[in-house]
Amino acid sequence: MKIKPYIFVFIMAIAFSVAVACHYATASASDARNREFSLILAERIDEAISAELTGPLQVALAMSTDYYVLNLLNNEHLAGEKDIENSFQRYLNGMKDKVGYSTTFVISERSHKEFTDSGFLSIIDPDKNRNDVWYKSFVESERTYALSVDTDHTNNMQWTIYIDVRITDSTGKLLGVCGVGVVMSDLQRILDRYEQVYGVKASIVDENGLVQADVNTVNIETAYNVSAARSDSGEFVYNKKGENGYTVTKYIEELNWYLVVSNDGQGFVNVSFNPTFLLAAIILFLLLTVLYQFFFKGGASKTDAKNEKQVDMLTGLWNRNYFKAVFGEHGRLNTTRYKSIAVYDIDSFKEANDHIDGDDVLLFITECAKKHFGVKGEIFRWGGDEFVVLMEWSTDFAYEICRELCHEIEEDGRVTISVGIAGIRLSDTIKINYYRAAQGCYLVKEMGGNGVKLCDL
Repeated sequence: MKIKPYIFVFIMAIAFSVAVACHYATASASDARNREFSLILAERIDEAISAELTGPLQVALAMSTDYYVLNLLNNEHLAGEKDIENSFQRYLNGMKDKVGYSTTFVISERSHKEFTDSGFLSIIDPDKNRNDVWYKSFVESERTYALSVDTDHTNNMQWTIYIDVRITDSTGKLLGVCGVGVVMSDLQRILDRYEQVYGVKASIVDENGLVQADVNTVNIETAYNVSAARSDSGEFVYNKKGENGYTVTKYIEELNWYLVVSNDGQGFVNVSFNPTFLLAAIILFLLLTVLYQFFFKGGASKTDAKNEKQVDMLTGLWNRNYFKAVFGEHGRLNTTRYKSIAVYDIDSFKEANDHIDGDDVLLFITECAKKHFGVKGEIFRWGGDEFVVLMEWSTDFAYEICRELCHEIEEDGRVTISVGIAGIRLSDTIKINYYRAAQGCYLVKEMGGNGVKLCDL
Protein backbone atom coordinates (compact mmCIF):
# COMPACT_ATOMS: atom_id res chain seq x y z
CA MET A 1 0.00 0.00 0.00
CA LYS A 2 1.49 3.36 -1.06
CA ILE A 3 1.29 6.17 1.49
CA LYS A 4 0.33 9.59 0.14
CA PRO A 5 2.60 12.56 1.01
CA TYR A 6 0.07 14.40 3.13
CA ILE A 7 -0.59 11.24 5.15
CA PHE A 8 3.12 10.78 5.72
CA VAL A 9 3.44 14.42 6.89
CA PHE A 10 0.50 13.88 9.20
CA ILE A 11 2.17 10.77 10.65
CA MET A 12 5.41 12.68 11.18
CA ALA A 13 3.56 15.42 13.05
CA ILE A 14 1.82 12.91 15.27
CA ALA A 15 5.08 11.03 15.87
CA PHE A 16 6.89 14.22 16.84
CA SER A 17 4.12 15.30 19.22
CA VAL A 18 3.86 11.87 20.86
CA ALA A 19 7.65 11.53 21.22
CA VAL A 20 7.99 14.97 22.84
CA ALA A 21 5.04 14.39 25.17
CA CYS A 22 6.26 10.95 26.21
CA HIS A 23 9.79 12.20 26.79
CA TYR A 24 8.79 15.07 29.04
CA ALA A 25 6.25 12.91 30.87
CA THR A 26 8.97 10.36 31.55
CA ALA A 27 11.41 13.05 32.67
CA SER A 28 8.90 14.36 35.21
CA ALA A 29 7.91 10.92 36.50
CA SER A 30 11.18 9.20 37.42
CA ASP A 31 9.62 8.02 40.68
CA ALA A 32 6.91 6.22 38.77
CA ARG A 33 9.47 4.62 36.48
CA ASN A 34 11.58 3.51 39.39
CA ARG A 35 8.52 2.01 41.05
CA GLU A 36 7.48 0.19 37.87
CA PHE A 37 10.99 -1.14 37.31
CA SER A 38 11.32 -2.33 40.89
CA LEU A 39 8.00 -4.19 40.74
CA ILE A 40 8.92 -5.88 37.45
CA LEU A 41 12.32 -6.87 38.84
CA ALA A 42 10.78 -8.26 42.02
CA GLU A 43 8.28 -10.24 39.94
CA ARG A 44 11.10 -11.77 37.91
CA ILE A 45 12.96 -12.79 41.06
CA ASP A 46 9.72 -14.24 42.46
CA GLU A 47 9.15 -16.27 39.28
CA ALA A 48 12.77 -17.51 39.26
CA ILE A 49 12.52 -18.66 42.89
CA SER A 50 9.13 -20.31 42.35
CA ALA A 51 10.44 -22.10 39.25
CA GLU A 52 13.47 -23.37 41.21
CA LEU A 53 11.27 -24.88 43.95
CA THR A 54 8.31 -26.05 41.85
CA GLY A 55 10.07 -29.23 40.72
CA PRO A 56 11.12 -30.35 44.22
CA LEU A 57 7.62 -29.61 45.53
CA GLN A 58 6.00 -31.76 42.83
CA VAL A 59 8.44 -34.61 43.52
CA ALA A 60 7.78 -34.48 47.28
CA LEU A 61 4.00 -34.44 46.72
CA ALA A 62 4.33 -37.41 44.35
CA MET A 63 6.32 -39.35 46.96
CA SER A 64 3.58 -38.78 49.55
CA THR A 65 1.04 -40.67 47.43
CA ASP A 66 3.40 -43.30 46.00
CA TYR A 67 1.85 -46.74 46.58
CA TYR A 68 5.28 -48.21 47.35
CA VAL A 69 5.87 -45.73 50.20
CA LEU A 70 2.35 -46.18 51.58
CA ASN A 71 2.74 -49.96 51.49
CA LEU A 72 6.09 -49.87 53.34
CA LEU A 73 4.70 -47.63 56.08
CA ASN A 74 1.51 -49.66 56.50
CA ASN A 75 3.46 -52.93 56.80
CA GLU A 76 6.47 -51.63 58.72
CA HIS A 77 5.54 -53.56 61.86
CA LEU A 78 5.15 -56.82 59.91
CA ALA A 79 8.51 -56.80 58.13
CA GLY A 80 12.02 -57.19 59.44
CA GLU A 81 13.79 -54.05 60.62
CA LYS A 82 16.65 -54.43 58.14
CA ASP A 83 14.29 -55.27 55.28
CA ILE A 84 12.35 -52.05 55.84
CA GLU A 85 15.53 -49.98 56.09
CA ASN A 86 16.96 -51.51 52.90
CA SER A 87 13.67 -51.06 51.02
CA PHE A 88 13.46 -47.38 51.93
CA GLN A 89 17.11 -46.81 51.10
CA ARG A 90 16.72 -48.37 47.64
CA TYR A 91 13.60 -46.33 46.93
CA LEU A 92 15.04 -43.04 48.19
CA ASN A 93 18.33 -43.64 46.40
CA GLY A 94 16.43 -44.19 43.17
CA MET A 95 14.45 -40.99 43.66
CA LYS A 96 17.61 -39.02 44.45
CA ASP A 97 19.39 -40.31 41.33
CA LYS A 98 16.35 -39.54 39.19
CA VAL A 99 15.66 -35.98 40.37
CA GLY A 100 19.17 -34.92 41.39
CA TYR A 101 18.33 -33.24 44.71
CA SER A 102 20.75 -33.30 47.65
CA THR A 103 18.70 -35.65 49.84
CA THR A 104 15.42 -37.57 50.02
CA PHE A 105 13.79 -38.85 53.20
CA VAL A 106 10.77 -40.58 54.78
CA ILE A 107 9.84 -40.46 58.47
CA SER A 108 7.50 -43.10 59.89
CA GLU A 109 4.86 -41.86 62.32
CA ARG A 110 4.57 -45.39 63.75
CA SER A 111 8.24 -45.86 64.70
CA HIS A 112 9.50 -42.25 64.32
CA LYS A 113 12.40 -43.65 62.30
CA GLU A 114 13.95 -41.32 59.71
CA PHE A 115 15.01 -43.10 56.52
CA THR A 116 17.20 -41.33 53.97
CA ASP A 117 18.89 -42.19 50.70
CA SER A 118 21.96 -43.01 52.85
CA GLY A 119 20.02 -45.48 55.01
CA PHE A 120 18.43 -45.32 58.47
CA LEU A 121 19.46 -42.00 60.07
CA SER A 122 17.91 -41.64 63.52
CA ILE A 123 14.82 -41.81 65.71
CA ILE A 124 12.86 -38.54 65.66
CA ASP A 125 12.23 -37.41 69.23
CA PRO A 126 10.98 -33.79 69.51
CA ASP A 127 10.79 -34.03 73.33
CA LYS A 128 14.49 -34.83 73.73
CA ASN A 129 16.13 -33.38 70.65
CA ARG A 130 15.42 -29.74 69.81
CA ASN A 131 16.54 -30.38 66.23
CA ASP A 132 13.46 -32.60 65.86
CA VAL A 133 10.93 -30.03 67.09
CA TRP A 134 10.14 -29.16 63.46
CA TYR A 135 8.50 -32.58 63.01
CA LYS A 136 6.05 -32.06 65.86
CA SER A 137 5.29 -28.50 64.72
CA PHE A 138 4.68 -29.58 61.14
CA VAL A 139 2.42 -32.50 62.10
CA GLU A 140 0.37 -30.35 64.47
CA SER A 141 -0.01 -27.62 61.83
CA GLU A 142 -1.98 -30.07 59.64
CA ARG A 143 -0.51 -28.39 56.55
CA THR A 144 -0.18 -30.56 53.45
CA TYR A 145 3.37 -29.36 52.98
CA ALA A 146 5.83 -26.82 54.35
CA LEU A 147 9.33 -25.56 53.66
CA SER A 148 12.07 -25.28 56.26
CA VAL A 149 15.77 -24.48 56.32
CA ASP A 150 18.43 -26.44 58.17
CA THR A 151 21.94 -27.86 57.78
CA ASP A 152 22.12 -31.32 56.21
CA HIS A 153 23.97 -33.75 58.49
CA THR A 154 24.30 -36.23 55.61
CA ASN A 155 25.73 -33.69 53.16
CA ASN A 156 28.67 -31.90 54.79
CA MET A 157 26.39 -29.67 56.89
CA GLN A 158 25.34 -27.64 53.87
CA TRP A 159 22.43 -25.25 54.32
CA THR A 160 19.47 -27.02 52.73
CA ILE A 161 15.87 -26.12 51.92
CA TYR A 162 13.68 -29.03 52.99
CA ILE A 163 10.24 -29.57 51.45
CA ASP A 164 8.21 -31.62 53.95
CA VAL A 165 4.95 -33.32 52.91
CA ARG A 166 2.38 -35.21 55.01
CA ILE A 167 1.76 -38.87 54.17
CA THR A 168 -1.76 -40.07 54.94
CA ASP A 169 -3.80 -43.15 54.08
CA SER A 170 -7.20 -43.16 52.40
CA THR A 171 -8.93 -42.39 55.72
CA GLY A 172 -6.72 -39.38 56.43
CA LYS A 173 -4.67 -41.14 59.11
CA LEU A 174 -1.13 -39.79 59.39
CA LEU A 175 1.46 -42.36 58.30
CA GLY A 176 4.50 -40.09 58.30
CA VAL A 177 6.32 -37.30 56.53
CA CYS A 178 8.43 -37.41 53.37
CA GLY A 179 10.32 -34.87 51.34
CA VAL A 180 13.39 -33.73 49.47
CA GLY A 181 16.22 -31.36 50.23
CA VAL A 182 17.57 -28.72 47.85
CA VAL A 183 20.97 -27.21 48.60
CA MET A 184 20.75 -23.52 49.47
CA SER A 185 23.52 -22.68 46.99
CA ASP A 186 21.09 -23.27 44.08
CA LEU A 187 18.80 -20.53 45.39
CA GLN A 188 21.74 -18.31 46.33
CA ARG A 189 22.99 -18.36 42.72
CA ILE A 190 19.63 -16.97 41.57
CA LEU A 191 19.63 -14.21 44.19
CA ASP A 192 23.28 -13.38 43.50
CA ARG A 193 22.68 -13.06 39.76
CA TYR A 194 20.02 -10.39 40.28
CA GLU A 195 22.05 -8.63 42.95
CA GLN A 196 25.11 -8.43 40.68
CA VAL A 197 23.22 -7.29 37.56
CA TYR A 198 20.72 -4.87 39.10
CA GLY A 199 22.44 -3.76 42.31
CA VAL A 200 19.60 -4.89 44.56
CA LYS A 201 19.53 -6.85 47.80
CA ALA A 202 17.21 -9.87 47.67
CA SER A 203 16.40 -12.27 50.48
CA ILE A 204 13.63 -14.56 51.67
CA VAL A 205 12.23 -14.26 55.22
CA ASP A 206 9.56 -16.03 57.26
CA GLU A 207 6.54 -14.40 58.91
CA ASN A 208 8.74 -13.22 61.81
CA GLY A 209 11.29 -11.61 59.50
CA LEU A 210 13.93 -14.32 60.11
CA VAL A 211 16.07 -14.75 57.00
CA GLN A 212 15.58 -18.14 55.30
CA ALA A 213 17.61 -17.56 52.11
CA ASP A 214 20.27 -14.97 51.42
CA VAL A 215 23.41 -14.60 49.29
CA ASN A 216 25.35 -14.08 52.52
CA THR A 217 25.20 -17.48 54.25
CA VAL A 218 25.95 -15.90 57.63
CA ASN A 219 22.51 -14.23 57.57
CA ILE A 220 20.55 -17.49 57.19
CA GLU A 221 18.52 -18.31 60.32
CA THR A 222 20.37 -15.56 62.25
CA ALA A 223 19.51 -12.16 60.72
CA TYR A 224 16.12 -10.45 60.72
CA ASN A 225 14.49 -8.14 58.19
CA VAL A 226 11.39 -6.69 59.81
CA SER A 227 11.50 -3.22 58.25
CA ALA A 228 9.74 -4.18 55.00
CA ALA A 229 5.97 -3.80 54.85
CA ARG A 230 4.36 -7.20 54.34
CA SER A 231 0.95 -8.39 53.27
CA ASP A 232 -0.53 -11.88 52.96
CA SER A 233 -2.57 -10.89 49.90
CA GLY A 234 0.04 -12.23 47.47
CA GLU A 235 0.46 -8.79 45.92
CA PHE A 236 3.72 -6.86 45.71
CA VAL A 237 4.01 -4.15 48.40
CA TYR A 238 6.16 -1.18 47.38
CA ASN A 239 7.76 1.25 49.84
CA LYS A 240 9.94 4.17 48.79
CA LYS A 241 13.26 4.65 50.62
CA GLY A 242 14.92 8.05 50.40
CA GLU A 243 15.04 9.87 47.07
CA ASN A 244 15.26 6.91 44.68
CA GLY A 245 15.55 3.80 46.86
CA TYR A 246 12.79 1.28 47.52
CA THR A 247 11.78 -1.96 49.18
CA VAL A 248 9.40 -4.42 47.53
CA THR A 249 7.86 -7.30 49.48
CA LYS A 250 5.85 -10.22 48.14
CA TYR A 251 4.17 -13.02 50.09
CA ILE A 252 4.86 -16.32 48.30
CA GLU A 253 1.89 -18.37 49.42
CA GLU A 254 3.17 -21.70 48.09
CA LEU A 255 6.27 -21.34 50.29
CA ASN A 256 4.68 -19.42 53.20
CA TRP A 257 7.67 -17.07 52.97
CA TYR A 258 8.22 -13.46 51.95
CA LEU A 259 10.48 -12.20 49.19
CA VAL A 260 12.15 -8.87 50.08
CA VAL A 261 13.93 -6.88 47.36
CA SER A 262 15.51 -3.54 48.22
CA ASN A 263 17.68 -0.90 46.57
CA ASP A 264 19.33 2.18 48.06
CA GLY A 265 18.70 4.19 44.88
CA GLN A 266 22.18 4.05 43.38
CA GLY A 267 20.96 1.99 40.47
CA PHE A 268 18.55 4.73 39.31
CA VAL A 269 19.28 7.89 37.35
CA ASN A 270 16.75 10.71 37.13
CA VAL A 271 15.69 11.33 33.57
CA SER A 272 16.42 14.75 32.08
CA PHE A 273 16.13 16.22 28.62
CA ASN A 274 18.29 14.36 26.11
CA PRO A 275 18.13 15.40 22.41
CA THR A 276 19.68 12.15 21.22
CA PHE A 277 17.05 10.12 23.02
CA LEU A 278 14.32 12.34 21.57
CA LEU A 279 15.62 11.98 17.99
CA ALA A 280 15.92 8.22 18.34
CA ALA A 281 12.36 8.02 19.64
CA ILE A 282 11.06 10.00 16.65
CA ILE A 283 12.92 7.87 14.10
CA LEU A 284 11.81 4.63 15.73
CA PHE A 285 8.19 5.76 15.88
CA LEU A 286 8.21 6.77 12.20
CA LEU A 287 9.86 3.55 11.10
CA LEU A 288 7.36 1.39 12.94
CA THR A 289 4.45 3.42 11.60
CA VAL A 290 5.61 3.15 7.97
CA LEU A 291 6.31 -0.57 8.23
CA TYR A 292 2.94 -1.10 9.81
CA GLN A 293 1.20 0.69 6.95
CA PHE A 294 3.05 -1.20 4.23
CA PHE A 295 2.88 -4.70 5.60
CA PHE A 296 -0.53 -4.68 7.23
CA LYS A 297 -2.41 -2.51 4.68
CA GLY A 298 -3.71 0.17 6.94
CA GLY A 299 -2.96 -1.49 10.24
CA ALA A 300 -3.88 -4.77 11.80
CA SER A 301 -6.81 -4.97 14.15
CA LYS A 302 -6.47 -4.97 17.89
CA THR A 303 -7.53 -8.59 17.88
CA ASP A 304 -4.63 -9.52 15.58
CA ALA A 305 -2.16 -7.75 17.84
CA LYS A 306 -3.53 -9.53 20.86
CA ASN A 307 -3.51 -12.88 19.07
CA GLU A 308 0.18 -12.60 18.29
CA LYS A 309 0.89 -12.61 22.01
CA GLN A 310 -1.97 -14.61 23.46
CA VAL A 311 -2.78 -17.28 20.86
CA ASP A 312 -0.59 -20.26 20.04
CA MET A 313 0.08 -19.91 16.32
CA LEU A 314 0.23 -23.67 15.62
CA THR A 315 -2.90 -24.94 17.38
CA GLY A 316 -4.94 -21.74 17.56
CA LEU A 317 -5.46 -22.31 21.30
CA TRP A 318 -5.13 -19.60 23.91
CA ASN A 319 -1.66 -19.70 25.42
CA ARG A 320 -0.21 -19.13 28.87
CA ASN A 321 -0.01 -15.37 28.32
CA TYR A 322 -3.77 -15.24 27.80
CA PHE A 323 -4.35 -17.38 30.89
CA LYS A 324 -2.21 -15.02 32.95
CA ALA A 325 -3.91 -11.92 31.54
CA VAL A 326 -7.43 -13.20 32.19
CA PHE A 327 -7.10 -15.13 35.43
CA GLY A 328 -3.85 -13.83 36.94
CA GLU A 329 -1.09 -16.41 37.37
CA HIS A 330 -0.32 -15.22 40.91
CA GLY A 331 -3.93 -14.70 41.86
CA ARG A 332 -6.99 -16.78 42.48
CA LEU A 333 -9.57 -17.93 39.99
CA ASN A 334 -12.08 -15.11 39.62
CA THR A 335 -15.04 -17.21 38.46
CA THR A 336 -17.09 -20.09 39.83
CA ARG A 337 -17.73 -21.38 36.31
CA TYR A 338 -14.99 -23.99 36.37
CA LYS A 339 -15.07 -26.95 38.75
CA SER A 340 -11.95 -28.92 37.76
CA ILE A 341 -8.56 -28.47 36.11
CA ALA A 342 -6.57 -30.94 34.00
CA VAL A 343 -2.91 -30.94 32.98
CA TYR A 344 -1.82 -33.28 30.18
CA ASP A 345 1.21 -33.72 27.98
CA ILE A 346 2.51 -36.20 25.42
CA ASP A 347 4.46 -39.20 26.68
CA SER A 348 8.10 -39.27 25.51
CA PHE A 349 7.37 -36.61 22.93
CA LYS A 350 11.01 -35.70 22.35
CA GLU A 351 11.88 -39.27 21.43
CA ALA A 352 8.72 -39.74 19.34
CA ASN A 353 9.38 -36.48 17.52
CA ASP A 354 12.38 -38.09 15.80
CA HIS A 355 10.07 -40.49 13.95
CA ILE A 356 6.82 -38.57 13.50
CA ASP A 357 5.64 -35.13 12.44
CA GLY A 358 5.44 -33.39 15.82
CA ASP A 359 3.31 -30.48 14.58
CA ASP A 360 0.83 -32.87 12.99
CA VAL A 361 0.53 -34.81 16.26
CA LEU A 362 -0.04 -31.61 18.27
CA LEU A 363 -2.78 -30.56 15.84
CA PHE A 364 -4.39 -34.02 16.04
CA ILE A 365 -4.40 -33.99 19.85
CA THR A 366 -5.79 -30.45 19.84
CA GLU A 367 -8.69 -31.45 17.61
CA CYS A 368 -9.39 -34.51 19.78
CA ALA A 369 -9.38 -32.33 22.90
CA LYS A 370 -11.74 -29.77 21.34
CA LYS A 371 -14.14 -32.58 20.42
CA HIS A 372 -14.16 -34.12 23.90
CA PHE A 373 -14.17 -30.95 26.03
CA GLY A 374 -16.45 -28.94 23.73
CA VAL A 375 -17.85 -25.71 25.14
CA LYS A 376 -17.54 -27.04 28.70
CA GLY A 377 -13.75 -26.90 28.67
CA GLU A 378 -11.29 -24.06 28.02
CA ILE A 379 -8.05 -25.47 26.57
CA PHE A 380 -4.67 -23.72 26.79
CA ARG A 381 -1.36 -24.67 25.22
CA TRP A 382 0.87 -24.21 28.27
CA GLY A 383 4.13 -24.73 26.45
CA GLY A 384 5.79 -27.38 24.28
CA ASP A 385 3.63 -30.51 24.49
CA GLU A 386 1.90 -29.52 27.77
CA PHE A 387 -1.74 -28.41 27.86
CA VAL A 388 -4.06 -27.14 30.61
CA VAL A 389 -7.86 -27.42 30.60
CA LEU A 390 -10.38 -25.62 32.83
CA MET A 391 -13.61 -27.63 32.93
CA GLU A 392 -17.15 -26.93 34.09
CA TRP A 393 -17.64 -30.56 35.16
CA SER A 394 -17.01 -32.20 38.50
CA THR A 395 -13.79 -34.20 38.81
CA ASP A 396 -15.63 -37.55 38.43
CA PHE A 397 -17.17 -36.61 35.08
CA ALA A 398 -13.98 -34.85 33.97
CA TYR A 399 -12.09 -38.06 34.75
CA GLU A 400 -14.31 -40.04 32.37
CA ILE A 401 -13.96 -37.44 29.60
CA CYS A 402 -10.17 -37.49 29.94
CA ARG A 403 -10.12 -41.29 29.82
CA GLU A 404 -12.03 -41.16 26.54
CA LEU A 405 -9.53 -38.62 25.20
CA CYS A 406 -6.60 -40.88 26.19
CA HIS A 407 -8.25 -43.86 24.49
CA GLU A 408 -8.84 -42.03 21.22
CA ILE A 409 -5.25 -40.75 21.08
CA GLU A 410 -3.91 -44.23 21.90
CA GLU A 411 -5.99 -45.74 19.08
CA ASP A 412 -4.31 -43.38 16.62
CA GLY A 413 -1.12 -45.31 17.34
CA ARG A 414 1.44 -42.55 17.23
CA VAL A 415 1.62 -41.28 20.81
CA THR A 416 -0.10 -41.45 24.18
CA ILE A 417 -0.75 -38.80 26.82
CA SER A 418 -0.63 -38.57 30.61
CA VAL A 419 -3.39 -36.60 32.35
CA GLY A 420 -3.69 -35.24 35.88
CA ILE A 421 -6.98 -33.87 37.24
CA ALA A 422 -7.77 -31.86 40.37
CA GLY A 423 -10.87 -30.17 41.68
CA ILE A 424 -10.59 -26.39 41.66
CA ARG A 425 -10.44 -24.77 45.08
CA LEU A 426 -11.23 -21.07 44.96
CA SER A 427 -9.45 -20.61 48.29
CA ASP A 428 -6.18 -21.75 46.70
CA THR A 429 -4.09 -19.78 44.24
CA ILE A 430 -4.19 -20.73 40.59
CA LYS A 431 -0.61 -22.01 40.94
CA ILE A 432 -1.56 -24.44 43.71
CA ASN A 433 -4.58 -25.68 41.71
CA TYR A 434 -2.27 -26.18 38.73
CA TYR A 435 0.38 -27.99 40.80
CA ARG A 436 -2.17 -30.47 42.18
CA ALA A 437 -3.27 -31.41 38.66
CA ALA A 438 0.34 -31.45 37.43
CA GLN A 439 1.20 -33.86 40.24
CA GLY A 440 -1.38 -36.30 38.86
CA CYS A 441 0.18 -36.02 35.41
CA TYR A 442 3.61 -36.67 36.94
CA LEU A 443 2.33 -39.78 38.76
CA VAL A 444 0.85 -41.20 35.54
CA LYS A 445 4.21 -40.75 33.83
CA GLU A 446 5.92 -42.53 36.74
CA MET A 447 3.60 -45.50 36.09
CA GLY A 448 4.45 -45.61 32.38
CA GLY A 449 2.11 -42.97 30.96
CA ASN A 450 -1.10 -43.32 28.93
CA GLY A 451 -3.58 -42.77 31.72
CA VAL A 452 -5.50 -40.39 33.95
CA LYS A 453 -4.89 -39.68 37.65
CA LEU A 454 -7.24 -37.76 39.94
CA CYS A 455 -5.07 -35.95 42.46
CA ASP A 456 -7.08 -33.97 45.03
CA LEU A 457 -4.77 -33.45 48.01
